[in-house]
Amino acid sequence: MSLEGTIGCDEKPKGKSIYSTPLACISASLDGTAKVWCAKSGKCKKTLSSETDGMVCSVKLSPTGLSALTLCLSGRGLLYDIDTGKLLCSLSGTDTDPVNEEVAFSADGCWIAGALDEGVVRVWNAKTGEAEHTFAGHDDIVSFVCFSPDGRLLLSASLDNTACIWAMDGSSPRRVLMGHLGAVKAADFSPDGLTVATASEDGTAMLWSTASGQCLHTLRGHSKTVNAVRFSPHGQVIATASVDGFLCTWYVETGTEKLCI
Repeated sequence: MSLEGTIGCDEKPKGKSIYSTPLACISASLDGTAKVWCAKSGKCKKTLSSETDGMVCSVKLSPTGLSALTLCLSGRGLLYDIDTGKLLCSLSGTDTDPVNEEVAFSADGCWIAGALDEGVVRVWNAKTGEAEHTFAGHDDIVSFVCFSPDGRLLLSASLDNTACIWAMDGSSPRRVLMGHLGAVKAADFSPDGLTVATASEDGTAMLWSTASGQCLHTLRGHSKTVNAVRFSPHGQVIATASVDGFLCTWYVETGTEKLCI
């Protein structure tokens, strides 16, 4: 999806920073704003602006579609009400420990996870912006974060060739998913939360047991970096996308290839 040529900002929005809901879409721009657009008319409804933080590098809609998190060049995270354009809160500590562009909301919208430098993941209260949890353990940059469907677990992928599963309440030690021979670029929880999928620079995707951290299947078929992985809504199939130009689907139960296009 692209807004180029139809509706404009002072600077063109970055394509990867456009998100949509059934009624609106939101774009981040190098002009220092994020804009909320009416999906039907193409008209700008609200402008979310930070006067002190410079260009907006990315934007993420909350699961409810009522608020949006912008990440500025300075590394600060700012949460806005998209109906009023009002700043709801800023993510505490991001003025000194900037968050990179990899962030995720929990399914209920109550938590925001973000990757910091040096392999650290932090979780903020989405209502107050206060940092509630910090998870450290990766040896390199965290490339991806996401919550389990029930919000009890956090999954992080890293350039250190591993992914980690963290208990939000700290009730169990982290489970380290080791087996990839290259950086882990993306990850996903199955809809029931029982299985994790990871995608790697080594050209494979892997399926893991959430409970034990054991590898269930290694999916081989791509010839280059696998940079995206996603479970289907029913959880029986996953899709992988690769730099080799192919999109493949796989059966979760057996790890066998279903279709490659």
